Amino acid sequence: MSSTSKLVYAVAFQVGWFVCIMSGSLISSIYAALFLAIHLWYSTKPKHKFFIYSNLLKKEIFWILTALVLGLLIETISFSGGFLYFKTEANSHISHKFFEHFILPPLWLLNLWLIFAIALRTCLSFLFNNQAITYTLCIIFVPFNYYAGANLNGTVLINQPNFISLALITFLWLLFFACMLKIKQHYFEETLNAI
Repeated sequence: MSSTSKLVYAVAFQVGWFVCIMSGSLISSIYAALFLAIHLWYSTKPKHKFFIYSNLLKKEIFWILTALVLGLLIETISFSGGFLYFKTEANSHISHKFFEHFILPPLWLLNLWLIFAIALRTCLSFLFNNQAITYTLCIIFVPFNYYAGANLNGTVLINQPNFISLALITFLWLLFFACMLKIKQHYFEETLNAI
């Protein structure tokens, strides 16, 4: 992938972060769907035979779904564990709570994970080159992003004490990157270098 393409993906991802955090579920869903459609078209353009194109498309979708499912797990643990909570708890019991301690994240947050899964494949692919850099950046940027996102969004808040909640969420992200590194090495190494 060219530097220009990576820059375009980086800008689109950053815009998507703000769209998801600040606009809610409907607009973030539209943005995420467009981002996904454009990415799938661009990354799996049929350069060779249909079989190769079809295989690339399947792998690309599987990569995105894998990251999305792990993201859903992280956010569900974060909400269910009380690290994050909804500002209007009374309303969230109706729409997000199925069991006493099982709380699903809002749709806009899952849209953000979808966009992030694509960014991991494109402009953030360097994170898979060096584990020390990956984990260091995770420790620095995950708490910052959650803190900034909670302050900008206003409907999802970080539980007190913030430091402990953010540390636990960061730990979940470290596990996420450890899983994604292994998954990439075993299932996606050749395909994910194809763009």
